[in-house]
Parts: sequence; C-alpha cells; structure tokens
Amino acid sequence: MLEKGAFGVIHKWTQVNNSNQEPLALKLFYEEKPKKKGPDAPPPPPPPVDEEYYISKLLTHFLKKHPEQTYSIVPNYIPKNCKNVIILHAKNGDLIDFGELRSIDDIRRNYKSLMLMMCKYIYTDVINNILNLFENGIFYTDLKAENILYSHPNTHDIYKSESFENLKIYLGDIGGIFFSKQFYEENELTSNPVLNNSGLFTYCYRTSDDLEEAENDKLDKHIYTNTYTNKFFILNFIHQIFYFRHFCLIDELKRTEKRFYYDWNAHNNFRRRKLSRRPIKEIFKDEYKETLKETFNPENRADFESIYFPRLTWRNIYESSELNLGKFKINFSEDYTEANKETIKNILILLLNVDEKWSPEPK
Repeated sequence: MLEKGAFGVIHKWTQVNNSNQEPLALKLFYEEKPKKKGPDAPPPPPPPVDEEYYISKLLTHFLKKHPEQTYSIVPNYIPKNCKNVIILHAKNGDLIDFGELRSIDDIRRNYKSLMLMMCKYIYTDVINNILNLFENGIFYTDLKAENILYSHPNTHDIYKSESFENLKIYLGDIGGIFFSKQFYEENELTSNPVLNNSGLFTYCYRTSDDLEEAENDKLDKHIYTNTYTNKFFILNFIHQIFYFRHFCLIDELKRTEKRFYYDWNAHNNFRRRKLSRRPIKEIFKDEYKETLKETFNPENRADFESIYFPRLTWRNIYESSELNLGKFKINFSEDYTEANKETIKNILILLLNVDEKWSPEPK
C-alpha cells in the first residue's frame, strides 16, 4: 500500500502489458454506506469514485482540446468492468518520497546553493501550473506534497545539472479539481450533478462537513456568487499555497518535527470555534508569517502580509460582499467576474515571487 486517504487506499500496480514500464497505481475507493436507513431516508450521495470518473473525463477532454499547450497534470484511467477502482500515474513517487531520497539528502547537506535552486524550481513550476489551469477556469484545490508527483531518469545524477531539465513535476490526485462556470462555457459543456465537489480539500477555515448542501450547490453554479462558502473557497485556494511554499523553501522538501505544512490543529481548532469573533489571522503563529515574508522580494512583502490569513472577522465573511486583502479586492457582487479573475491571477503571480537574494538559514 502506497497511501491511505479519506476516500480509499492506493496500491502500487504492475501491469503485464505495460511496455514502457510507466509506474502506475490503483486507487481503491471505500464503499459508501448510507447514513440513514428506512423508507424516509434520503438517497445516498454519488460515491467519490463517480466524481473522479467525471473529473477525469472533463480533464481529458480539456487536454485534448489544447494539444499545443503543456499542462503538467495527469488524468486518471478508468478501467472497464471494475467497481470502485481507478488507475493513477505514479511516476517515480511524490515529493515526500523525493525529499527522502539519499541523493537529495546529500544535496541538502553538501550542495546548499543547488538545493535552493531545486526547491525554487519545483515550487515555481507547481504554482505556474496552478496559475495556467486557473486561467482556463480550473481550480486545483488539494495542493500538498503527497499530491505532487515527480519523474527523473536517474536521481543519483541530479546534482550534475543546474537546469533540472530531466526533473519533471506533475499535479496528481485530480479528485480535488473544481471546474468553474468559465470552464463549462468555454468548452461548451454542461455541468453534471454527479460532480458535487463536497469534499474538495482540507479547508484552512472550515471543513467540508460545515458546508450546507444548499451552499455547496451555489459553489457549483458560480464561484463568485455572494455566499460565505464561495468566500471560504477562494481564501483556501489562495492559502493552500502558503503551506506548499513553506514545505519547498523553508523545509527544503523534508519532513520536520515542527511543520507549518502539517499544522492541521489550527484548522480543527478554528472549526470547533465555529468562526468565533477572534480574527482569522490570530490562529497561525506570527513566526510562520515572518519566515515566509523573508522569501519575497522586499517590495512584495507588504502585499504578502495583506493576503496571509488576513484579519477578517465574522462580519467580513458573512455580511460583506467583498474580501478586502489589502490592495487585492475580490467582489462577490454581480458583474465582477472578470475583475475577480484578474485579481486572483495577480495574487498567484505575487505568490510565484521568490527573492533571488534569499536563502534559508543554516539548519
């Protein structure tokens, strides 16, 4: 078994007729059990495997329609006559595996400047891919090291090149993809009720359990409708990048005892407080903010602080139609779709920024 998640388990799989020896994996989904029984029980929701089937079909359609562009994201394969199973690309492993390779640890300890270059390369490559997908109406919402895959013909020789042309990075686990209204319109597709996106990713402020069914339905219709669910969605889409930035640049692709990236207690505690009157920003320690701020160019640091878990109150989230993130304003009123897309694009471009003079402190 390679990994165990909320919806199933992933096993390494060797296919007999796989002539190019492409590493593959099988994702086996848990069987959904109805929460209530009896004649008055509501119909069970579509199983997660149906959602991933549909996401994979949409993604494959999109990639075929844009063969001139390269998107480093891998769709799943849907086997025939199999229940609750999909086939995944495994590549050489995920970024956790990559960071634990002896060859990478050797670079981390003995070739500091090369390690920094590689961490920047991986981080910017991933965020660029997320930005490119966003510009096409696709939100990649489950950004974590376990979901980012890599391939390299020989990692023992990776230190010999500073261009990393043979190191390929891919967005994996497409179950966390959200297709916006823009995507369906531009590709002349209609939304499918199977795709309800009820558990997109680990929310920084709320978990999917807190999203009411009616609100979740509005998330599917139009991402900039004035609902608290949509505001949380946009905030989390932005803030997931902070964890990944910390993992790549500060932790240098390595598990550490004190990991901002895996500090899920902050999420859960905030959820239990049910959006108390305490500002959101106070949940996370300032030391994380100060450490990450140093990775930006000096002229971008104030803008970073304005979007880093901003000081938003209950009223800001539930009653205001605007998310005020410093100079970045995201308006959930009518006729602001294009302006909001441009604002979020500019935020992603900001998060791409890494100060050329910055280097991590000696460990």
